[in-house]
Amino acid sequence: MESITSERCDTSNLATLQKRVQEKLQNERYLLVLDDVWNQDQNKWYQLRAVLECGSKGASILVTTRDSSIASFMRTRDSTHELSNLSDDDCWSLFKQRAFPSDAEVSEELEEIGREIVNKCGGLPLAAQALGSFLQSKSDEKQWLAVKEGELWNLQGENLILSALRLSYFSLTPPSRRCFAFCAIFPKDKVINKEELTHLWMANGFISSREKLEIEDVGTKIWNELYHKSLFQEVTTDHDGCIRFKMHDLVHDLAQSVAEKECSVMKRDGDIINLPSSTHHISYIGDSLIFNKKDLKNVESLRTFLNLNYFSTLDFEKGHSLKELHGLNLCQRELSIKGLECVGNVDEAKGVNLIRKKELRVLSLSWGDDDSESEIKGVGVDAEQVIEALKPHSNLMKLEVYGYKGSHFPSWMKDVSCIKNLVSLNLEFCKKCVQLPTLGKLASLEKLEIWGMDCVQYMDDDESYDGVEVKAFISLKTLSLWDMPNLERLLKRERGVMFPSLHKLYISNCPELTLPCLPSIEELEICYSGEELVKSISSLRGVKSLKIAGCSKLPSQLKSLDALESLELRNCDEVECIPEQVMEGLCSLRCLNIIGCRAFKCLPEAIQHFTSIEILRIWWCPILEERCKEGSGEDWHKIQHIPNIDIRRGWRS
Repeated sequence: MESITSERCDTSNLATLQKRVQEKLQNERYLLVLDDVWNQDQNKWYQLRAVLECGSKGASILVTTRDSSIASFMRTRDSTHELSNLSDDDCWSLFKQRAFPSDAEVSEELEEIGREIVNKCGGLPLAAQALGSFLQSKSDEKQWLAVKEGELWNLQGENLILSALRLSYFSLTPPSRRCFAFCAIFPKDKVINKEELTHLWMANGFISSREKLEIEDVGTKIWNELYHKSLFQEVTTDHDGCIRFKMHDLVHDLAQSVAEKECSVMKRDGDIINLPSSTHHISYIGDSLIFNKKDLKNVESLRTFLNLNYFSTLDFEKGHSLKELHGLNLCQRELSIKGLECVGNVDEAKGVNLIRKKELRVLSLSWGDDDSESEIKGVGVDAEQVIEALKPHSNLMKLEVYGYKGSHFPSWMKDVSCIKNLVSLNLEFCKKCVQLPTLGKLASLEKLEIWGMDCVQYMDDDESYDGVEVKAFISLKTLSLWDMPNLERLLKRERGVMFPSLHKLYISNCPELTLPCLPSIEELEICYSGEELVKSISSLRGVKSLKIAGCSKLPSQLKSLDALESLELRNCDEVECIPEQVMEGLCSLRCLNIIGCRAFKCLPEAIQHFTSIEILRIWWCPILEERCKEGSGEDWHKIQHIPNIDIRRGWRS
């Protein structure tokens, strides 16, 4: 989902994620690359493939793996393509990039030795990279000859690569070696957060401040050293500046080798009793965690216990208890509690004492989809009492609530001081709630997503605010409203300063909603909502991207969107044409997409005078496809000047 949208995904709910992926890929021609696959669970692949089968003809999935059995069950073609080793020239290119950075001048002697080293690599790219990184800081010809004539060439394949990597490891300083060995605490193929890793190094005393360098700077320096030695790869930086990376699985083998038994990865609760006494650092990657203190008696030297779940998860449907969270320090900063309809005691919820967990940044609270089961069991406690008892610390930055059964939200969600640092809020299928909290006063809130709240009429109906002038949602940048049949307006009293920072607005199945003037909006998506809503967007003069789906009529008011650069009409089955006056008003239009509009009969005459249009897509519009046929179509003369035309024929149901 993050790859599709280029944004951080704000939910861990599998059903929601599957729905969103299908909505984004529906009838799209896409290329998905699943690189370096090691998971041998065929059922997971079949589940993923079912989600991805919504694409159009030509949608493709490319899988790379070094496990032939995985290639066998994942493939849909009769044969797989086996990659051969790199040529000597390609290997030299990789080696040269590492050994001679910044296009430094290469002496003839070193180049000759370097090429002989590369020729011995047997076309293995990681070996070439590792040796290049090792020799980068060495200008003495004797050191290069020592590598060329060394014993490592007596090895083959992965053993050769490991020996090359081991050279890089032994060239590190002692602190850097300790920091690298600690990385064995992570499972293979784990995406590692650079900042979190540095903090773990600090906590274990592997690094300390030096003369003019703060301890964080020392950590960054060591991380950079490991990266330049080819021990870290696939480095990415997100929009928040957060750096993440991976280790090649052979590099991970090296880390495990040098760490010996000091680091261990636990996959099941019971694994802890089998750990050697020399274990210092443990990570856990199971679904949920339960063990007794006595289980730790064999690992008296334990210094680090790391829960590597994206969320620390407690699921009552699996028989767990809220008592398991009592006294827990959440160094992972993220907590998901599922199956809250099964909580049998309010005092148990109070005992969690989330308000004392200052490190908690992300909290997800989830009730089951069907409350009849808990009623039959006779264990369900009133949802309003449970959520009231789960009040978090005010440091919380992201809150998700799924399937909440109460009619009213808790008092702590209505008290601005309790959630003053909230940046992201996701409320899904809280169908019985009649009113939302006073969200407009949350000065830090940047992203708000609301799904399936049938009873709500206004996003915020608090009329007090700051006296006469309303200042609502001053920091909100992205707003998504889905399946809210009775939502009429965003605010009960729409006046004053409203949504001054809102750039992205997504609305689906909100038939009663109309919009106020929102001058800052640049990206707007309206799906299966009322005609009045479409009419009301005429005041959004700053919109640059507009997507409309399931609309029965295009109102003339759209002509006022003179800043619009991209327009997409999707599944508008009753729309026959873009009105001439609307087309004439869209003077900035660069991209026009008409997708799945079966009744569309023709293009407006005005389009032939638009020199700004660069892209025209007409997909699965049978009548329009014939009219736009190159050379012979009745509308071809209107569009022949457009440089990029993509017409897909036929119809996907």
